Amino acid sequence: MARGVRPVYGGIKWLRRMKRLMQGKGSLMLVGLVLAFLFKAAEANTADYLAADEATANRMGYKRIITTGNNGDFVVEFYHNNGSDYCDSFILVPAEGIWHVALRGFLYLMALLYTFLGIAIVSDIFMASIERITAARTEVKINADGTRHVVTVVVWNETVANLTLMALGSSAPEILISVVETVQTLGGEPGELGPSTIVGSAAFNLFVITGVCVYFAEETPKKVKEVGVFCVTSFSSIFAYLWLIFTLQIWTPDEVTIPEAVMTLLFFPLLVGVAWCQDRGWFRSDGTTQVEQKVVSAEINAGQMDRERIQELWKTLKSERIDNMDAEGEHEQLLEKAKAVERSRAGAGLHAAHWSRAAYRMNAVRVLAKKPCFIDKKPHGDRRDSQGKDQKQKENTREDVPMKKKMSIPGRSAQCDKGIIEWSSATYSVVENEGTVKLSILRRTGSDDTVTVRYHTKQGTALPLLKYEESDGVIVFEPCEVRKDIYIKIIDDKQYQENQYFFVILDHVSGGAMLGDKRMTEVTIIDDDQPGQLEFLKSHITFHETVGPAIVPIVRRNGGDGKVAIKIKAVDASAVLDKDYVFEEQIIELDQDEMMVETVVEVIDECSYDKSVSMQLVLSEPKGGAILGKLTECTLTITNDPEVTKLIDKVIEQLAYDQNVLKEKMGTSSWGQSFRDALTLSSEDDDLTTMDFVMHFLTIFWKVIFAMIPPTEMMGGWATFCVALFFIGVIVVIVGQLAGLFGCVCGLPDPVTAITFVALGTSLPDMFASKTAVAEEEFADAAIGNVTGSNSVNVFLGMGLPWVLASIYYEVKDEPFRIPAGDLAFSVIVFVSCALICLATLAINRNVNGGELGGPWRNIILVFFCVIWVTYVVLSSLKSTGKI
Repeated sequence: MARGVRPVYGGIKWLRRMKRLMQGKGSLMLVGLVLAFLFKAAEANTADYLAADEATANRMGYKRIITTGNNGDFVVEFYHNNGSDYCDSFILVPAEGIWHVALRGFLYLMALLYTFLGIAIVSDIFMASIERITAARTEVKINADGTRHVVTVVVWNETVANLTLMALGSSAPEILISVVETVQTLGGEPGELGPSTIVGSAAFNLFVITGVCVYFAEETPKKVKEVGVFCVTSFSSIFAYLWLIFTLQIWTPDEVTIPEAVMTLLFFPLLVGVAWCQDRGWFRSDGTTQVEQKVVSAEINAGQMDRERIQELWKTLKSERIDNMDAEGEHEQLLEKAKAVERSRAGAGLHAAHWSRAAYRMNAVRVLAKKPCFIDKKPHGDRRDSQGKDQKQKENTREDVPMKKKMSIPGRSAQCDKGIIEWSSATYSVVENEGTVKLSILRRTGSDDTVTVRYHTKQGTALPLLKYEESDGVIVFEPCEVRKDIYIKIIDDKQYQENQYFFVILDHVSGGAMLGDKRMTEVTIIDDDQPGQLEFLKSHITFHETVGPAIVPIVRRNGGDGKVAIKIKAVDASAVLDKDYVFEEQIIELDQDEMMVETVVEVIDECSYDKSVSMQLVLSEPKGGAILGKLTECTLTITNDPEVTKLIDKVIEQLAYDQNVLKEKMGTSSWGQSFRDALTLSSEDDDLTTMDFVMHFLTIFWKVIFAMIPPTEMMGGWATFCVALFFIGVIVVIVGQLAGLFGCVCGLPDPVTAITFVALGTSLPDMFASKTAVAEEEFADAAIGNVTGSNSVNVFLGMGLPWVLASIYYEVKDEPFRIPAGDLAFSVIVFVSCALICLATLAINRNVNGGELGGPWRNIILVFFCVIWVTYVVLSSLKSTGKI
């Protein structure tokens, strides 16, 4: 290639000025050296042609091209072969065409990689807006069990969101490259960069990314959970490229008509509709749908962990927990399980943490750009340790933590002051044949110094000397002594009488102590000369559902002679047998002089948040001469445990807090937060490395520029969506120019550049996202489920939309919209053949090893898929360069 410069030397002067400007600046020394090298290259490359005149150049077949600088200087360049080797672009600087070819190729490649970095960063913001949009919720009214309920559901169906906004978010660069190139070439020869990028990106996604996922799933296979949806998207991804061959080679060869373009675009909503029907279960063999199940799933997908779901988690945890686990351990484990389901987008299962595809892609880009991440890559077991420890340390350092209550030991107190003297109980009972009754006097709240108290009996219905012996005396409490016992003799008269009672009173306290509320106690003497009456001790008893066995006492009054029996049965009220409690009808016996017996009702712990149900126990058919008393029915009320309610409230509160924190990390609420995130250096690890600083320096330009995009909280994310899409379009225009220049100076056709460098640059964030999803997920959907869906969307939108625009444009001009099918058709045929082999391999791995990803064949599959991709690239490149 020969080229020359006119004597004006405008471009040389411009380079010299830049060289002088940069020299001597310590911080910009590297830039100065690069520009000095540019100057030398340009000067050496043009020295032999300074004397060439325009007339001589014209006779030799050179083409004259003028480039103008900002200050009015201009450069005249001459290219042989009538300018066919001239690399034109609006981003060229003056005299750039005379720089050394190798230097230009290197600079274009570096600039191309830097723009890929910018696309990845702005795509992160774009995906954050999509996450915000698809998280929109609404309230709907449903009828359940004859009752009308208002439930909160997500507006976007998960499958529809994945195939529309999510796929658009991950494929926006490829689609916009195709659209922008088509618009730029209207009226001229159609470009090949856009279509080839779509096919090349599909090949990299399906072969390389899937192979990486298979490898990093390790030995334990992971399978696709939503097989139906995956089959639909896989079929459509193959069909989409077969459709390209049909339109370009069979229907109207080398030409696209309006019907073809419109049909290509309409396949996109058709794919979404079919996938949605499959997701809803419309194609099930039993003819039933899963609408009600999806409503329940929608409540979870909305990110609102309802109390019923946490109750189920708590029930599962209680069945697995260690018996001596403390309350803090219970809270931490329940919180971890709740967080796992909170992140779940799958809906029904209580499996490991599950993030959306968009979340994984965003996190992968933020790791690269050194922005705050929200997915912790530590193993699941370590997360709780690292987070729980810090939280526990913070709680332990608070001054307002209440002190635990200390247990008091009978007979001694833990601290000494004067104290309060009273009976241990306000009532006592004794069977008359026992002979004595033991009464206890307690000294509460302190026991400093010696104090005394007087006691004496007082007649009630029981007469002294007939039923008991009168007693009085003075009790002395020594320092730190807190309990004294007295004994009163009971007289057995061997005659039947109703139960009788008398009183014992405390008074005349000395030593500074005080009398408590229970200064008088009632002693009931139970007659044992008749079989007696059988009844419940209380007519109503309340139990927490966590009590387990609920003990209900049955007493024998007015006699204790002989052996008696009574029948007990349960009657449901609002509580239901075998759901809220367990009880079998039974007959209970009481031996001679046995005055009380207990029956047990097993209360079922449902881990309820708010519960109050009741049932009744009924006494009937007394035997042994006993009769029924007044309280033949006892109502048992089963309520929720306040501690469980408090625990669930605490978990819900923590989840709400985490949700807000995650919301702030995934999106932005203000421009101030956007700029803070852009300027803040963040790392996955606690320690920053040199590479962290290097990447922050390389990406800070893009991060500051894109901080001007509206926050995701504005207008429900739609403002961010539109502005971020505009930025992606602007960068895509630059990518198209750089890719064309790079291919031009390297002698590579646009299709080769597209299926290699451009496809690789736009798809790398997806590869990192899939790798993280494989490590985090129980199933393979998040890792490879989006690959087939985005490949279909690339064709239907990335080809359909520009085809519709161009076909309408040429229809107005009454001209055909011609697209040579040669290289593109060959590339598509190779891709479809390789794709069928790839999908068949995944199906075999699932049937043999139990999952599409991982398994004992993972190393072989990775190498095999990489070989398939290299084969596709080599064959397509040879075809584009005319070698085959």
